[in-house]
Amino acid sequence: MGYVSPFRRSTYSPIDGKIRLTSRYGPRTNPVTGEPQALHNGIDLGVPVGTPVYPMKPGVVTGVDASCNDPRNGAYFSVRHADGAKSTYVHMSEVFVREGQRVDLNTKLGLTGGAAGNPCSGRSTGPHLHLIIRPDGKNSIDPAPLINWYPHKLANRSGQVIP
Repeated sequence: MGYVSPFRRSTYSPIDGKIRLTSRYGPRTNPVTGEPQALHNGIDLGVPVGTPVYPMKPGVVTGVDASCNDPRNGAYFSVRHADGAKSTYVHMSEVFVREGQRVDLNTKLGLTGGAAGNPCSGRSTGPHLHLIIRPDGKNSIDPAPLINWYPHKLANRSGQVIP
Protein backbone atom coordinates (compact mmCIF):
# COMPACT_ATOMS: atom_id res chain seq x y z
CA MET A 1 0.00 0.00 0.00
CA GLY A 2 1.60 3.28 1.02
CA TYR A 3 -0.34 5.47 -1.43
CA VAL A 4 -2.15 8.56 -0.16
CA SER A 5 -5.01 10.43 -1.79
CA PRO A 6 -4.01 12.81 -4.60
CA PHE A 7 -6.32 15.38 -2.96
CA ARG A 8 -5.60 17.02 0.39
CA ARG A 9 -8.09 18.47 2.88
CA SER A 10 -6.61 21.95 2.46
CA THR A 11 -7.05 21.92 -1.32
CA TYR A 12 -10.22 19.96 -1.96
CA SER A 13 -12.80 19.26 0.68
CA PRO A 14 -16.12 17.99 -0.66
CA ILE A 15 -19.09 19.20 1.37
CA ASP A 16 -20.10 15.66 2.34
CA GLY A 17 -16.50 14.45 2.80
CA LYS A 18 -16.76 12.02 -0.13
CA ILE A 19 -14.74 11.79 -3.33
CA ARG A 20 -16.93 10.38 -6.11
CA LEU A 21 -15.67 7.37 -8.06
CA THR A 22 -17.34 8.00 -11.41
CA SER A 23 -15.83 5.07 -13.31
CA ARG A 24 -14.24 1.94 -11.90
CA TYR A 25 -11.20 0.01 -13.04
CA GLY A 26 -11.87 -2.84 -15.47
CA PRO A 27 -13.87 -3.61 -18.60
CA ARG A 28 -16.50 -1.05 -19.56
CA THR A 29 -18.28 0.56 -22.46
CA ASN A 30 -16.43 3.66 -23.61
CA PRO A 31 -18.61 6.61 -22.51
CA VAL A 32 -17.49 8.77 -25.45
CA THR A 33 -17.63 6.30 -28.35
CA GLY A 34 -20.12 3.75 -26.97
CA GLU A 35 -17.78 0.94 -28.04
CA PRO A 36 -16.84 -1.95 -25.78
CA GLN A 37 -13.49 -1.29 -24.18
CA ALA A 38 -11.21 -4.13 -23.11
CA LEU A 39 -9.91 -2.36 -20.02
CA HIS A 40 -10.39 0.95 -18.28
CA ASN A 41 -6.86 1.05 -16.88
CA GLY A 42 -7.55 3.31 -13.91
CA ILE A 43 -10.31 4.99 -11.96
CA ASP A 44 -12.09 8.26 -12.64
CA LEU A 45 -12.56 10.58 -9.69
CA GLY A 46 -15.24 13.23 -10.19
CA VAL A 47 -13.81 16.52 -8.93
CA PRO A 48 -14.22 20.12 -10.06
CA VAL A 49 -11.98 21.45 -12.84
CA GLY A 50 -8.97 23.13 -11.26
CA THR A 51 -8.69 20.84 -8.23
CA PRO A 52 -5.01 20.65 -7.20
CA VAL A 53 -3.38 17.23 -7.56
CA TYR A 54 -0.50 15.94 -5.41
CA PRO A 55 1.64 12.81 -5.78
CA MET A 56 0.45 9.70 -3.97
CA LYS A 57 4.06 8.85 -3.07
CA PRO A 58 7.34 10.76 -3.45
CA GLY A 59 9.18 10.12 -6.70
CA VAL A 60 10.49 11.50 -9.98
CA VAL A 61 8.24 12.93 -12.70
CA THR A 62 8.30 11.02 -16.01
CA GLY A 63 6.29 11.07 -19.24
CA VAL A 64 5.06 14.67 -19.06
CA ASP A 65 2.80 15.94 -21.86
CA ALA A 66 1.52 19.42 -21.10
CA SER A 67 0.94 20.22 -24.79
CA CYS A 68 -2.73 19.20 -24.76
CA ASN A 69 -2.16 17.57 -28.17
CA ASP A 70 -2.96 13.99 -27.12
CA PRO A 71 -6.58 13.48 -28.33
CA ARG A 72 -7.21 10.66 -25.84
CA ASN A 73 -5.42 11.81 -22.67
CA GLY A 74 -5.04 15.56 -23.06
CA ALA A 75 -2.43 16.86 -20.63
CA TYR A 76 -0.93 14.23 -18.31
CA PHE A 77 2.19 13.11 -16.44
CA SER A 78 3.51 10.16 -14.45
CA VAL A 79 5.53 9.81 -11.26
CA ARG A 80 8.00 6.91 -10.85
CA HIS A 81 8.30 5.91 -7.18
CA ALA A 82 11.32 4.46 -5.34
CA ASP A 83 9.73 0.98 -5.23
CA GLY A 84 9.45 0.88 -9.06
CA ALA A 85 5.72 1.67 -9.11
CA LYS A 86 4.36 4.37 -11.39
CA SER A 87 1.30 6.58 -10.88
CA THR A 88 -0.21 8.47 -13.82
CA TYR A 89 -2.53 11.47 -13.69
CA VAL A 90 -4.62 12.13 -16.84
CA HIS A 91 -6.97 14.87 -18.15
CA MET A 92 -5.18 17.75 -16.45
CA SER A 93 -6.07 21.38 -17.16
CA GLU A 94 -2.60 22.54 -16.10
CA VAL A 95 0.71 20.78 -15.43
CA PHE A 96 3.18 22.40 -13.02
CA VAL A 97 6.00 19.83 -13.13
CA ARG A 98 8.70 18.89 -15.62
CA GLU A 99 10.27 15.59 -16.55
CA GLY A 100 13.05 14.55 -14.14
CA GLN A 101 11.75 16.71 -11.29
CA ARG A 102 11.79 15.12 -7.83
CA VAL A 103 8.48 15.49 -6.01
CA ASP A 104 7.32 14.89 -2.46
CA LEU A 105 3.85 14.64 -0.96
CA ASN A 106 3.58 18.45 -0.76
CA THR A 107 4.45 19.16 -4.42
CA LYS A 108 1.47 20.53 -6.34
CA LEU A 109 1.68 18.59 -9.64
CA GLY A 110 -1.09 20.30 -11.56
CA LEU A 111 -4.81 21.02 -11.75
CA THR A 112 -7.56 18.63 -12.82
CA GLY A 113 -9.46 19.08 -16.04
CA GLY A 114 -11.75 16.69 -17.84
CA ALA A 115 -14.24 19.29 -19.04
CA ALA A 116 -15.76 18.13 -22.33
CA GLY A 117 -14.59 20.25 -25.27
CA ASN A 118 -11.34 21.40 -23.63
CA PRO A 119 -8.38 20.06 -25.68
CA CYS A 120 -6.31 19.64 -22.49
CA SER A 121 -8.95 17.23 -21.24
CA GLY A 122 -8.56 14.76 -24.09
CA ARG A 123 -11.45 12.34 -24.61
CA SER A 124 -13.64 13.09 -21.62
CA THR A 125 -17.30 13.53 -20.75
CA GLY A 126 -16.90 15.73 -17.68
CA PRO A 127 -14.59 17.06 -14.96
CA HIS A 128 -12.49 14.34 -13.33
CA LEU A 129 -9.04 12.92 -12.72
CA HIS A 130 -8.20 9.63 -14.42
CA LEU A 131 -5.77 7.91 -12.05
CA ILE A 132 -3.61 4.89 -12.94
CA ILE A 133 -1.28 2.84 -10.72
CA ARG A 134 1.23 0.40 -12.17
CA PRO A 135 2.97 -1.35 -9.23
CA ASP A 136 5.55 -2.96 -11.53
CA GLY A 137 5.85 0.18 -13.65
CA LYS A 138 4.06 -1.51 -16.59
CA ASN A 139 0.79 -3.29 -15.75
CA SER A 140 -2.13 -1.38 -14.26
CA ILE A 141 -4.21 -2.58 -11.32
CA ASP A 142 -7.24 -1.18 -9.50
CA PRO A 143 -5.90 1.80 -7.54
CA ALA A 144 -8.95 2.31 -5.29
CA PRO A 145 -8.13 -0.25 -2.57
CA LEU A 146 -4.43 0.73 -2.48
CA ILE A 147 -4.99 4.36 -1.50
CA ASN A 148 -5.49 5.84 1.94
CA TRP A 149 -8.34 8.25 1.16
CA TYR A 150 -8.19 9.98 4.56
CA PRO A 151 -9.51 12.54 5.41
CA HIS A 152 -12.11 11.83 2.72
CA LYS A 153 -14.13 8.72 1.96
CA LEU A 154 -14.37 7.15 -1.48
CA ALA A 155 -17.98 6.91 -2.67
CA ASN A 156 -19.85 5.71 -5.73
CA ARG A 157 -21.83 8.09 -7.96
CA SER A 158 -24.84 8.01 -5.64
CA GLY A 159 -22.74 8.86 -2.60
CA GLN A 160 -22.62 5.45 -0.94
CA VAL A 161 -19.25 4.92 0.74
CA ILE A 162 -17.13 2.19 -0.83
CA PRO A 163 -15.61 -0.05 1.86
